[in-house]
Amino acid sequence: ALLTSIQDNKDKVAAFVNECRRLKIKVLPPDVNSSGSDFTAVGQTIRFGLSAVRNVGSAAIKAIIEGRNKKGKFASITDFCERVDLSVINKRCMESLIKAGAFDYLNYKRGGLLLVFEQIMERGDRRQKDVEKGQFSLFDDQNDEKDSFFAESVPDKQLDKGQMLAYEKEMLGLYVSGHPLKGLENELRQNSDISLLELREEKDGSVKSVAGMISHIRMITTKKGDLMAFVELEDMGASLEVIVFPSLFKKHKDLLDEDKIISVKGRLDKKENESKLIAMELNDIKNGNKKVQSVNVEKILLIRINSSHCSQANINRLKDILRSNPGQMPVFVELAENDSLTRIKIGPDFKVSKHNRLISELKELLGSDSIIEKEVKQAASV
Repeated sequence: ALLTSIQDNKDKVAAFVNECRRLKIKVLPPDVNSSGSDFTAVGQTIRFGLSAVRNVGSAAIKAIIEGRNKKGKFASITDFCERVDLSVINKRCMESLIKAGAFDYLNYKRGGLLLVFEQIMERGDRRQKDVEKGQFSLFDDQNDEKDSFFAESVPDKQLDKGQMLAYEKEMLGLYVSGHPLKGLENELRQNSDISLLELREEKDGSVKSVAGMISHIRMITTKKGDLMAFVELEDMGASLEVIVFPSLFKKHKDLLDEDKIISVKGRLDKKENESKLIAMELNDIKNGNKKVQSVNVEKILLIRINSSHCSQANINRLKDILRSNPGQMPVFVELAENDSLTRIKIGPDFKVSKHNRLISELKELLGSDSIIEKEVKQAASV
């Protein structure tokens, strides 16, 4: 009941989930076969409700629960797509459910489902229309064979841990199956006076040091032409916006990249029940970043441009988008023409900080299939 009452406040939910983990209470992702609309207690565990999943509305939740109540639990994703009302559960909704882990308990891997769920939905839609017309499949009395056949069509491909956690954060507002900072709690404590959640209770104007991971960066240019940044910093229990003014940004711009673990000394600014931290000092938590780097790989942004999009106007616009999102991620451009691909590495002046706005602008310019994030091996820190 407490979780349901605070489920719209992602910071409070994150703090509560973190406390559950500390108390060894397991928090389970949403499940199409078990979840109701709200959080529920299941024995000694807590399960996410479907309403906590981004892009899953009340009509979709009603359709899932009604489908489950009529004929029992879903045996497979094919069974799900043949029984629920696909007019209210669209592809965006299905993708969100998969990313949140709502089909994990049907023994699928999220990476495999993301590759084929659209085709499975199309088959399910055709099947529903056939039933409405009175047309029946040869498999009607052979459900086990049918489910086995379609289950084999889902690739046995799991997302890497980092991508899985990122999707959980995107869809649920917090990490469920783990946390990128797990194992680094000591480093965070040693480099901070207070947690981000505790900081919110401090007085306006208080000067404190906090530590966490950069999850998002938004950069702007001031009227004087200087760059400054709005940084979303998160620890194990909450997140907070940190404002980095031009003088400090210029001094520490190499520290400001997504997934970087830093400490910030700053002044708390509280206005209209919203707390922000005005950065005074920034420091790299080297040990923490070494640990993260030793198990991660370097990510690159690959932009695929078809010859039909390769106008001078588009190239100029592409340069503007990349320049307005500076960071540390290398960018490659792949030119596609006459069934051949030519890959070119863009110069260091065009390294970017990957975030939703950048991806959205690139897709709008070049098409939804033009942006690929790849991973290359990165030497471990020493």
